[in-house]
Formats: sequence, C-alpha cells, structure tokens
Amino acid sequence: MTAIPFYEVEGYNSIAGGMNSNPVFQNVIFWNNEDDSGVGTAASSFVNSGTGNATFRYSLIQGCNPSGVWLAICGTDAGNNLADADPLVCQVT
Repeated sequence: MTAIPFYEVEGYNSIAGGMNSNPVFQNVIFWNNEDDSGVGTAASSFVNSGTGNATFRYSLIQGCNPSGVWLAICGTDAGNNLADADPLVCQVT
C-alpha cells in the first residue's frame, strides 16, 4: 500500500495528487467529503495539483462520474468506475 498525503486545500479536506505525482487508485470509494458549505463534491474528495494526474479504476468517486460520464477534471478514467450513487455505507455500532 502506498501512503497518500491528506491535505487541507483551500478549506477542503482532500486526498491530493501532490505536485507532479501520478497516483493510481483501484477499488476505492471517496464519498461524503464536504466542502465548507456542507456540499459533497469531487473537489472536496480529490485534488490534482501541479502536473500531477490521478488514475482511477473500479472506483466510486463522488462528483466524478455523474450519469456515467467521467469528468476529466478528476483525473484519468482507467475503466470500470461506478456512476455517482450513494454507496449507502453504514456505521456499525
């Protein structure tokens, strides 16, 4: 497993594809991360910075795949990413 830096970027708590890095994510869920207004967006989950560009496959990234159409601002779609839909993860108490 590769450690991915966690940054607060302009008020967002995000995983960041740091300067000039090209992380590859597989089988991940980035969901329900909120910006300062309380809205879950792609930018509040992941930020590509510098010349860095993340690649996602077999993943669910909130705001990156609305209606099954991948948004390039999120990075590279390497295939089999799920369209935006609440994963309904529950907390076990």
